[in-house]
Amino acid sequence: MTFRSVRDKVRWVALIGALGLFAMDMYCRKYCYEIIISDTAHGPVPFKEPNRSYLFMIVWLPLLGITLLSGLITLPRWQSFVALVTVGVVTLLWLYS
Repeated sequence: MTFRSVRDKVRWVALIGALGLFAMDMYCRKYCYEIIISDTAHGPVPFKEPNRSYLFMIVWLPLLGITLLSGLITLPRWQSFVALVTVGVVTLLWLYS
């Protein structure tokens, strides 16, 4: 297996990861305020199940890393540019919101 064949397969991972990140970001833009308010409305309760915003971050952060790495591996292809732009936009929106 050559590096070129790996890049050909990983480019679709980058594109699917970018689509997933964008969809999760749009979902969070619409419902995050409700998620945070509903999770903190009851106050701190010992030994309760993790809140939804914590579970959202558990999925979001690894997907961000996978998309970034697969976008860097497949860099000369258009899928990598889409993935890297999506990672940048989602990260900037997350930092400045």
